Amino acid sequence: MSGRRDLVLFGTHPFAPGVPLGDWHLARALSRQHRVLWIDPPTSRGSLRCPRPVAAGVTVGRPVVPTGRPAPALGSVVERLVTAQVNRWTRQLGMADADVVSFAPRLGALRGLHRRRLAAWVKDRDWAAVDTDHRAWIRDRQADLIRGADLVTAVSAPLVADCRALGVDATLIPNGCDVGAFASVGPEPDRFRAVAHPRLVFAGAWNERVDLALVEQLAARLPAASIVLIGAVSRATPAGPNVHVVGPIPPDEIPAHLWAADVGIVPYRSSSFNEASCPLKVFEYLAAGLPVVASAVDVSAVGDPDLARRCDDPDDFVDAVDRLAARDVKAACTALAAEHSWEARAAALLEAMDTATGRRVR
Repeated sequence: MSGRRDLVLFGTHPFAPGVPLGDWHLARALSRQHRVLWIDPPTSRGSLRCPRPVAAGVTVGRPVVPTGRPAPALGSVVERLVTAQVNRWTRQLGMADADVVSFAPRLGALRGLHRRRLAAWVKDRDWAAVDTDHRAWIRDRQADLIRGADLVTAVSAPLVADCRALGVDATLIPNGCDVGAFASVGPEPDRFRAVAHPRLVFAGAWNERVDLALVEQLAARLPAASIVLIGAVSRATPAGPNVHVVGPIPPDEIPAHLWAADVGIVPYRSSSFNEASCPLKVFEYLAAGLPVVASAVDVSAVGDPDLARRCDDPDDFVDAVDRLAARDVKAACTALAAEHSWEARAAALLEAMDTATGRRVR
């Protein structure tokens, strides 16, 4: 299907200009050529109103339901109420034959929704997150969405395997990068001027996903290196004179901080959630010229193990960081990142939707 098309995207978070999510990146990439109606998670507060334009090509609607976030007791009721409101909005907007992409497993298979095709974008094991309630129910709802979709995409090889275990083929479309946001190199941040090279940076939430012991070993074994933590902190951070905790910074300041570093690290601990994830930071590190060393996450989609390595053994992790810090691979990293833009991901999704036939594993 060529030309401009209409798309309805069901997100997991309200559309906002805050810390970017893959859902939002994909919506913005699609909106550059197509009309996008973004559906916020339902709320129990507020009154019904027509969707509102929020950016060029993007309109946002938020369904109102009695219970707010779907839960087991009224999950199917919320699904019916949400689809009824979205059907009304698509009629009002002249989008009756839209393609639909759902990131939201809690809403199930969206039965009754008027659409051309339904794609399930599986971005993580939502049911396995530490702070998730109703895990078994969410897992069942995700399975319901996967089995009911015309097309299923998954951001990592483990998630593709999860879909196959349900009897459904999934197309691997990893997360991507807003390459343009990392293309301009500003001056080195003032706070870095007293931070020695090599600088090993972690950009993201410092929480239960992170392997504290691994980073402590990294800091101890590479005392001449600087460990820089950028992002919100909700658990203990490593001790040591070469550990620098920057804390949260505005998203538009992150590229300059990454460009001033030498290696990007993703020191995650082994868990069902982490093993299936595809962190955006991997591609963002590359776009800022940083090679990547990760643990407990699949980075094979990057396509170059010399620039993005998975090392689950702590000694291997430290050795890989040490070796990469000594190499000048910025040009190779940025060239590789250009292959993983969100525009490329959007094009892959639309191509897959046009050939979708509700494939099942045989």
